[in-house]
Amino acid sequence: MNDRAEIRLNKSYRSIVVEAGGLENVPFLQKDCRNFLNKVHRLRLGEGDFFYVMDLYMKKGRFISWVDAKSRDAYVEIGDVITFGTTF
Repeated sequence: MNDRAEIRLNKSYRSIVVEAGGLENVPFLQKDCRNFLNKVHRLRLGEGDFFYVMDLYMKKGRFISWVDAKSRDAYVEIGDVITFGTTF
């Protein structure tokens, strides 16, 4: 909620530390919060946010097409791909 309200991360993290009673009671670092928010930002697709890249690897016989941030992240997490033919 703080991110969507455009409250800076360091202020949000500081409030978490105060609420927890000190840094030693917080099980994650500010950097962990930043990494999480970066991932959320990549996965959040707003209206009109569409991305694709096509790479053709002739030597390896592969064709890769990334559709959006969620697809790219899923590939990193899972490593599998679903392919489909677009010719008809």
